[in-house]
Amino acid sequence: MMKNLRILLGAGLLLAWLAACDYVDPNEALPSVVVEVPSGILDTSFLSKDSIQKSMAIVEEYTGHFCGNCPNAARQAKRLDSIFNKRLLVLAIHAGYFSEPQTNADGSFSTDFRSEAGNNLDTKFKVSETIPKGLVNRGRFGGSNTALLASSSWEGKITELLAKPDPEFTLYLNAFYNDSAKQFYARTHVKMRSSFSLPLKMEVYLVEDSITNWQLDYAKQPQRNPNYLHQHMLRDGFTPIGGSESPGIAPYPAEKISAGRWVCQLRQGIARKNCKVIALVVREDTDEVLHAIEGEITDQ
Repeated sequence: MMKNLRILLGAGLLLAWLAACDYVDPNEALPSVVVEVPSGILDTSFLSKDSIQKSMAIVEEYTGHFCGNCPNAARQAKRLDSIFNKRLLVLAIHAGYFSEPQTNADGSFSTDFRSEAGNNLDTKFKVSETIPKGLVNRGRFGGSNTALLASSSWEGKITELLAKPDPEFTLYLNAFYNDSAKQFYARTHVKMRSSFSLPLKMEVYLVEDSITNWQLDYAKQPQRNPNYLHQHMLRDGFTPIGGSESPGIAPYPAEKISAGRWVCQLRQGIARKNCKVIALVVREDTDEVLHAIEGEITDQ
């Protein structure tokens, strides 16, 4: 077990990190400023075990505060979360026209919940043009492209995915927050249980729960709700556009362990206490999500 890990941050690199989220080569020795990680935060004891994780599903729910039909999709996601319990993750992505901030006299719908990470995902998958829709593990489900699914189709696809064999690798995530630097840190390990030939990449996202703000909701009266509770909201991306360099180049031999670590700045308007991190192992050639994990953030 790793008793104590020291993450070394070069002074110039630290300044760059203040403006963006970046990948850090886990093998790179970085000089200068030292951030101490208390014992036990980055527990890697699982690496010495033959750990088998159950398959996971993730719904990427594309939404917008001025999409009046989107709350019904969010309620569906909440229902499915209670059904599939810890084998389902939800990521609410605000992107596109219905997420644009407005300049109303009463201040309604003025908050911009879009993010660079969400905009990049929407550019790739073009879901916001048809919301309320979403992706389930970015699966193609027999088609030639990623399936854009109405919320009524999510349950069946999740059931189908969770019936598949468990992943051939273990995904482990550690995340913590340094208040003096106003930065989040995330570290991932991927351990292959058997040889694996498909090309992989990592995607790591900062997520915030319990945001009370405006939402148009056609199913409620009044329809313009200033106290709507937004959950699972994508706030930022740790990994670069298109995913990370980790776990490296395929094929991956059995017992191979790949590590990646990233840092992300706390931006204005994000409440650290409501944040968590989601990490995805993604098939690089199709963008299908092969495994996912969610982690709480420990204060340093």
